[in-house]
Amino acid sequence: MQDCGALGPEKTFEEQEWEGIEDTRGVDSFLAWARGPDNREIRRVALEGAEGAKDDYLAGLLNLYRGFKAIVLICYSP
Repeated sequence: MQDCGALGPEKTFEEQEWEGIEDTRGVDSFLAWARGPDNREIRRVALEGAEGAKDDYLAGLLNLYRGFKAIVLICYSP
């Protein structure tokens, strides 16, 4: 995630080399948030699905595609 700029060290590479300790504060705080109570609802929806949702996103797209395909076949059948 550091390569894409999402998470990076708070100290420069040179400071980390000089001290001999890798700066992992950004990663540590992200993991604390991801595993903590602030992220509980996001994890629940990701693992179980939203309340009242019958399908996940990809299954919904597939059903939409099938419905669209059926409408096209009905409208353009000779």
